[in-house]
Amino acid sequence: MNHQNVALLKEQFEQLFPGKWLVDSRTHKNIQTGIPEIDFGILHGLSRKRITEWTGSFSSGKTSVLRSIVARWCAADMQVVYVDTLERLRPGDWAFVESGYAGAAPLNMVPSSVKHPGRFWVVRNFKGSKFEQDALWSAEQLIRSSMFDVVIFDLAGSLSISSKIFARLQRSLERSRTALILLKDEDNTSTTNSSWGCQSRFTFGWSSSNVHCEVGLSGVVSIIPAIKTDLWKEGMTKSIEVNIQSHVSNCLFTHPKIPDRRTSKT
Repeated sequence: MNHQNVALLKEQFEQLFPGKWLVDSRTHKNIQTGIPEIDFGILHGLSRKRITEWTGSFSSGKTSVLRSIVARWCAADMQVVYVDTLERLRPGDWAFVESGYAGAAPLNMVPSSVKHPGRFWVVRNFKGSKFEQDALWSAEQLIRSSMFDVVIFDLAGSLSISSKIFARLQRSLERSRTALILLKDEDNTSTTNSSWGCQSRFTFGWSSSNVHCEVGLSGVVSIIPAIKTDLWKEGMTKSIEVNIQSHVSNCLFTHPKIPDRRTSKT
């Protein structure tokens, strides 16, 4: 069977089982992240109208990388919305993403200038026994609105999505221009267990071999290991390492910061 027949067969199965047999992503415009290893590798960025899993154990660096990419998207006049299902998002970390600033950012990220800033939206405050259904309904409606370039759906480590839900989300994506990111906490770093409804998958974890050091006047002021990222797309895999710059703003000084007298003593 030649490649043309295989592609035709996949399209026929896609009509019967939406979300499972994905058509060629090259027919969709991709969204660039600013990280060359992602934009020019097997992924070619994030595909619109498709689902991407963004997974890793708690505090594995996945949110730091995502926040830097979101800041770049906002600097490029894109609309991004974050469905904060369990209210885990810390407002202080995301306060300036619309200005293209995300605190720590990948060292190899291509610089960008903010000319016409986009907007970053957060949907949260899901209460009651049906908060999972409400969060899912919100994500689906945000996709259907076609107002957003990227929808980030935070599933944390307790929420799961069935195959029927994946199919519903994929059908909504087909009628929009949106890319959907499912943010999940998972201890399993294997790229072979990607959910069947996803086109691509990012798996994050700290690297033990590549460490970046911030040097001050009296020596090293911070030691930051690289974030190891395993990329998966339609059976193809690739591992990259992303170095993140420090949060330390006064790395040239060894003494503490001058206290801010404007804040209360408590």
